[in-house]
Amino acid sequence: MEIRCDNPFLPIDIIINILKRLPVKSIVRFQCVLKEWKDLLESPSFIAEHARHSAHERPLLLLHEYSFKRGCLSISLLNHKMETVEVLSIPSIDPFRCNWRIIGSCNGLLCVKVHRDQAWPRSFLWLWNPVIKKVREIPLTTNDPMGRCEYGFGFCGIVNDYKIVKFYKQKIRKKKKDQHFHLIKYDRVEVYSLSTGSWKELEFQLRAIEHAEILSQAVNTDGTISWLLLSIRNISPIIVSFDIATEVFRFTQITLDYGSFLGLDLYINKQNVHYVTEENSGSRFIGVWVAEEVASESRKSLRCTQKYRIGPRSGGLRPTCIWGSEIIFRDTKFKTQMEDPRCILYLFNLITNAWRTFNCSADCDWCDVFNYEESLVSLSV
Repeated sequence: MEIRCDNPFLPIDIIINILKRLPVKSIVRFQCVLKEWKDLLESPSFIAEHARHSAHERPLLLLHEYSFKRGCLSISLLNHKMETVEVLSIPSIDPFRCNWRIIGSCNGLLCVKVHRDQAWPRSFLWLWNPVIKKVREIPLTTNDPMGRCEYGFGFCGIVNDYKIVKFYKQKIRKKKKDQHFHLIKYDRVEVYSLSTGSWKELEFQLRAIEHAEILSQAVNTDGTISWLLLSIRNISPIIVSFDIATEVFRFTQITLDYGSFLGLDLYINKQNVHYVTEENSGSRFIGVWVAEEVASESRKSLRCTQKYRIGPRSGGLRPTCIWGSEIIFRDTKFKTQMEDPRCILYLFNLITNAWRTFNCSADCDWCDVFNYEESLVSLSV
């Protein structure tokens, strides 16, 4: 793109190199300087370049604070010092601010699930870029039932598209030797494409995850959305990966000898399994195991290598996400009336082995955190 001026001072590549380093709010203001600047700053190539720089140089933590009495309290952006950079303006998609759940964060976009009414259990999905204050409602599927669902949200640069994956599931009540228990059954899988603005049903090996429970929120990287599942048919967990470009699922078994599995996360662009073993009267050692693919004649599996071992710590700490070189934990243990009810985050630095804590607001009963980077990504089809 060429920007014409009577007396040009800088070449366009230098201008781009300067502008990509600015925060989104400054760039939005600069769109008013010249029409040529507006065209440049709204071009897909500049938006992608700015997003890459923002993710590397200005990684933020998105904190969602929630009160069981008051609903959604706030959604804030924090810097590496855990200082509030900005309190985001919550859009008016849910006037009562209740039953919010952030499904995922990708390139500055948030995928949000909202229950508009406690008496009406159907969920509504939204995509939201909170920095540029753009919101898009996702249409319901033609046969959208009421009930529980699992989701994933991600982006693929090959097809330049954002997609939402939706697993429909139900609990089936079973009885064995006078004991009642529940099994999970998945009915079908659908995917929504932002570029087409529509849903479609996918072919899926439902039997492969029959009677399995999704253990973690989905993670997305390099055009793939992944979930960690544990089935009663299998001792070892399974990673289910969805290729956003080809819309094909892949099932990979994880090889680990013992322990409990807390979830799936990303560190240095690799899939990791949080691994937990109980020791010393309930104290937990939490290991971060990096999964690497191993191929055999019959199948492919993931062999996990332990990179870090953390602890012993309180049995209530649960890893929530990996943010830069730190693992963020949330305390999930039950608190008595004498204890401070507010939610507390614990951050462990994988390089220095140092701990630090962050106290949420006084009214916060529950919180969730996500990696976040500012972006100019719009929500137009």
